[in-house]
Amino acid sequence: MTHCSATTKPIDRKNPEGYYYYFSPTHSPTPFYICSEAYRNFDNISTKSRHFKTLPTPAILHRYEWIFVGNPLTGSIEEKYMRLQDSKDRNKKQQETFSSAIITN
Repeated sequence: MTHCSATTKPIDRKNPEGYYYYFSPTHSPTPFYICSEAYRNFDNISTKSRHFKTLPTPAILHRYEWIFVGNPLTGSIEEKYMRLQDSKDRNKKQQETFSSAIITN
C-alpha cells in the first residue's frame, strides 16, 4: 500500500479513482504519490501541508508535474478540467525545453 505524500492517507493503487505520481531522477531517486483529494486541493495543500514541504521543489510549485494514473473517466468535471490543463502545461514546458535545446546546439 502506498501513502499520499501530502496527506499520508493510504492510496489503493488499484482503485479506479486513480492517483498522481511525481518522479524526477534529477531531484530524487524515488517516486512520490498524491491522492485525488490532494490533487484537487493542490494550491491549499502545497502551502500548508508539512509533508508536502519534504518533496522536491518542482513537485511543490507546479501541479502539472504530477502525472495521473487511473481511469480518465473518473473524477469530477473540475478535476478532469485540471488534468486537461496540466497536460497542456506539460506539453508547453516540453516544447520550450526542446526549443531551447535546439537553439543552444
